[in-house]
Amino acid sequence: MSKRTVDDLLCTWASRHAPPEAEARGLAARVCDALPPRHVPAPDDGAEGRARGRLHIRLAWAAVAATLLVVAAALFLMHGIPSKRPAGQEAAWLSSISKADVERSTRLFRELETLFAGDLRSAVESRADVRLSIAPLAGGPSSDAVPLLARLTVAFRKRGDAAWRKPLEADILCRTEEIVETVPDPRQGNRVVFWACSLPDGKVAVDTRLRLFTPVAASADLTAVLTPGKPKQLLALETDEGECRVLLIVVPLSGRRGSSCSDT
Repeated sequence: MSKRTVDDLLCTWASRHAPPEAEARGLAARVCDALPPRHVPAPDDGAEGRARGRLHIRLAWAAVAATLLVVAAALFLMHGIPSKRPAGQEAAWLSSISKADVERSTRLFRELETLFAGDLRSAVESRADVRLSIAPLAGGPSSDAVPLLARLTVAFRKRGDAAWRKPLEADILCRTEEIVETVPDPRQGNRVVFWACSLPDGKVAVDTRLRLFTPVAASADLTAVLTPGKPKQLLALETDEGECRVLLIVVPLSGRRGSSCSDT
């Protein structure tokens, strides 16, 4: 779905759920009172007073949207800060998912499912972009489908440098048994096809197809079985420029099979 279409859907929803002006002003006032003092304009008459009134309206609209979407709290959580770690700890440092990450992703997926009336297929977040796949799902999710957070990390370090960087880190929110095709960061052009399936022993089987252009040019079709919460290195490459690793970690977002996050 194009960004324009998503914008139109959000604008349509906001128009239908716009609060009465008095309620909006009251809500905006409470939001302003909750903000740190440095973020709230000093009360004044004239131009500054009118500006504060406009700020109230803007904040009211923002607060209304936030009641349904928790996108702002969940977006752009990725970091590419160089760091050094002992060799045995590199995999865990390069790819990990915290309890807070799981809670935010669960909330985000639930709200997006609600907003798009069950037509959400996937949401992919990177530092540069957020991409939603919205399409009718005939018959609804599979009876075995489980909402899943998969974090794909491409790590790179230059030859002779001990510091790893993360030129790409993308969170894929989807259901198991759902094919996800995405370009997480349009500036880099890296392409990802992802599919996962829950196994009876609690592990997750994944198929991942990568077409990398940055930081190295590479193609790979990879199959692996992952233990939820434990990172797995899918690929390691060495070039004249340096070393590249691709890691994946998955965590189910729902406690039972055959349910969506909106059922929890």
